[in-house]
Amino acid sequence: MRVPSINTVALYDHKFFFAELGHQYKRVGVIDETIGVLLSYLPPPREYFDHRYLIATDDGLLAVEMKDDMTILSYLVKDVIECQFEVFRLENYPQNPHWTKLSGIGDLMLFLDQQNGFSLKASDFGGFKGNCIYFITSGSKFPKKGYEHVIGRFDLESNRTERVPAPAWLGLRKWERRAAWFIPTLN
Repeated sequence: MRVPSINTVALYDHKFFFAELGHQYKRVGVIDETIGVLLSYLPPPREYFDHRYLIATDDGLLAVEMKDDMTILSYLVKDVIECQFEVFRLENYPQNPHWTKLSGIGDLMLFLDQQNGFSLKASDFGGFKGNCIYFITSGSKFPKKGYEHVIGRFDLESNRTERVPAPAWLGLRKWERRAAWFIPTLN
C-alpha cells in the first residue's frame, strides 16, 4: 500500500504505524502487516507532531517529539545542548487508543537520526546509559566549514542534553550531512 507524505514508520504488533503529516491534517495511520489494509487513523501524541519519530520497543510503541516549538530546521542547526525531547507511549490500542507522556524509559536507549529511530537496552551494551535518547544533529555552524555533525545524549531523568564524542569522519562536507546510526549483528 502506498502512503503519501510519511516521514516515520514503525512495525509493532504485526502492524505498520506511520505518521502522515499533511497541511490539512496530522495523524498516525495503522496498516495490517499481513493483509496490507489500512485499519484506522489515530491522533498524533501532540497537536504539533512536526519533528517526530515512531519507535517499536518490547514494551510498546513510542512516539518521540522535540520539546516546545522546535522545527526540523532549528534541530539541524541548533546547538546540541539546547535539544530536548518528549516521549509518549501508545496505550489501549485498538479499543480506546491514546498517547501517554512518559517521564522515563528505564533501561531503554533510543537512537535518532534525521529520519529514523530505534531502541536498544542499555544493559546489553557496556558504556551506554539507559533512560536516554542519543541523536545526531548538525550542531553549530562553523565559518567556511559548514555544519559540524554532533552526537547528543538527552537524559530523560535530568532533562539535560550533553555532547557525546563523535568520530571525526562525520565530516563537514555537504554530502556527509546525512549521518545515520548502524548496529552490528549481535550474534
